[in-house]
Amino acid sequence: MKRPGNFSKEGLNSNAYLSKIRTFIPRKLVFEDPNRAIFSPYRFQDPYSLAGVREDGIIRNFPILFRGNGQPWDIGNLYLMSKMAEAAKFDQVSVETLETHAVHLLGFLRWLEDNNARGNEIDEYTFPDEPHHRVTYAYRRYLMRQLRKTPQPISLNVASTRMGVVVSFYRELFNSGLVEASKFPNTPFESRVTGIHFIDPKGLSRIKEVQTTDLSIHAPRRDLLADPDHLNDGEKLRPLDLDEQKIIADKISNYGNYCFELMVLFAVETGARKQTVCTLRIYHLKQCLKSQKGHELRLRVGAGSEVDIKNKGSLRSYSLHVPRYLAQVLLDYVESQSAKARRAQSFYGDSDQNYVFLSENGTPFYTSKAEIRDREDPSFSSRIAAKDRIDFSPNKGRSLNNLTKRLIRKIKEDYPDFQSFRFHDLRATYGLNFVRHHEGQGKTRNWCMEQLRFRMGHKHSNTTELYLDFENASERNDQVTNAYTIWLEKYRRDTGEATE
Repeated sequence: MKRPGNFSKEGLNSNAYLSKIRTFIPRKLVFEDPNRAIFSPYRFQDPYSLAGVREDGIIRNFPILFRGNGQPWDIGNLYLMSKMAEAAKFDQVSVETLETHAVHLLGFLRWLEDNNARGNEIDEYTFPDEPHHRVTYAYRRYLMRQLRKTPQPISLNVASTRMGVVVSFYRELFNSGLVEASKFPNTPFESRVTGIHFIDPKGLSRIKEVQTTDLSIHAPRRDLLADPDHLNDGEKLRPLDLDEQKIIADKISNYGNYCFELMVLFAVETGARKQTVCTLRIYHLKQCLKSQKGHELRLRVGAGSEVDIKNKGSLRSYSLHVPRYLAQVLLDYVESQSAKARRAQSFYGDSDQNYVFLSENGTPFYTSKAEIRDREDPSFSSRIAAKDRIDFSPNKGRSLNNLTKRLIRKIKEDYPDFQSFRFHDLRATYGLNFVRHHEGQGKTRNWCMEQLRFRMGHKHSNTTELYLDFENASERNDQVTNAYTIWLEKYRRDTGEATE
């Protein structure tokens, strides 16, 4: 799959591109002698396995970099392989992280080829005695020039990330022995230690020592008050105000897709991210309803649950707080003929192992990490061919994004000025609804912050504090109690529960 990259605004004279190996099975190559090579399965330590060691087979959509002449960029691809090998020691390999590195390395490769096209003899191993002639410092100067242009071909965040990936690239080459030491007659950069201030989960001020370099391009954090309509919870989010929530709640009832309606409902009522909503399993609901009492159920997500959370490569987990009536509404949907018809076409079939939410053709809206592993185990499905267990494209929520966009178009037919939103904005809406409701009930700021941090799975309390600061800075402080209860009065009536 050829992909030239989004570098056209830089005007670089290069045809280098990124491609992907759809089904990649890594092998180790060992030369016994100049005429004999042995390929063996890739072995790595598995923290989840009692045996400790496993031979992993399949990585899907592995990124590969090609020069403009169509030849693979060997050293760049060796770096990606090394990153994959390092990640595999500790967890399932994140192809998204590898692709991020590949995309930013592609920008570096295109810059190298553009220089050569202009008659400047420079390559990835240009490290003369004079530091300002070294390839790494020359590339940093190039990125800084792009930032000074009007308009900017690249953003400050892109320049910072791209420089960081190039530093990681050379640090790996320098330390891992991927290339001969003679390739580095001088160092690519100077390392130094600096301190970063942060607030720990207990709210205490800390200084963390981190290693940085003289190549770093610092992208300062945005001031929340500079953008009063958004907050940063891992990415830029826009909480929906009371009027917007009323409109969505009204229009989605007539949208014609009850599955999507319930996904929106679950996100607004629990603060779950897109991948968490989409990877919820039927047995999770049944276990919670059976084992827990009260009006609110705790549903574990993350490590050990088969429900994905954002933190890639992490063993973190937390508990969603799911209203009992909502769990019952979802279970009623699961038992419907429509849901059963979708499961009949799916990988897991009509079983409690399956996802709560599936598309009309039985595919998940977001393929879980657990399914990617399960597809390699034929005991999970005897109905599909071995090829289809291995060679398939995991879904990453695109169809859910499309459903959201169609809902917005439908709303704008009656409300032309309605502002667009993303599915992930529903998470921020939950957070702000929680703060408005409980502060309106007289709860203290500290109580709201600790409760919300626990419910939304924030690692640090300063992320949660953004919600309280956002509410105080907004002009919508009069929207308190109703914002927390507007959504599901009809669902509560249907399940026999009164509005609190």
